[in-house]
Amino acid sequence: MFIAKGATVVGDVTLGRDTSVFYGAVLRGDIGSIVIGDGSNIQDNVIVHLSDGVGVRVVAGLLVTRGFTCPPAPWFSAAPPKSSAP
Repeated sequence: MFIAKGATVVGDVTLGRDTSVFYGAVLRGDIGSIVIGDGSNIQDNVIVHLSDGVGVRVVAGLLVTRGFTCPPAPWFSAAPPKSSAP
């Protein structure tokens, strides 16, 4: 696991094995949970956005590119997983 200096990871956030969170990224699990799957890469200035009662689950092995804002969703993936169950 790698968390860059200047990245913000606070609250109810779970990072899987071999994950990376790069410079300026914000993962703020204050009103819901954030789960980052094994081997995922959260690049520079990514914001993981929560909404009341809706957390974010990033599937394993996903690359979230620079400056992207992840929407509140029970799962987030470039392609829908086989099951959207958490």
